[in-house]
Amino acid sequence: MRLARPPEDISVGAVVRNAEEDLAIVECFQQGKTHCPIASVCTLQSVLGEALGAFFEVLDRRTLADLLEPHRRLVAIFRHAGRLS
Repeated sequence: MRLARPPEDISVGAVVRNAEEDLAIVECFQQGKTHCPIASVCTLQSVLGEALGAFFEVLDRRTLADLLEPHRRLVAIFRHAGRLS
């Protein structure tokens, strides 16, 4: 499998959005499928929606390259440690 774009150009948020079929944290996030008796007055939906937005805001600031960088450093550390043994 190969990436269609360089890792620097792919946000972690985009990967999560494309990998997950359903990001509905609670039933009321699903359009037209709510059976919750308090949905019309509940404020939890807006709080969870805000939290989900903040979650993706953080993920959107990171790229796949950001996730790979620590890995490269770990590999270098382990290679060095192996030479010390």
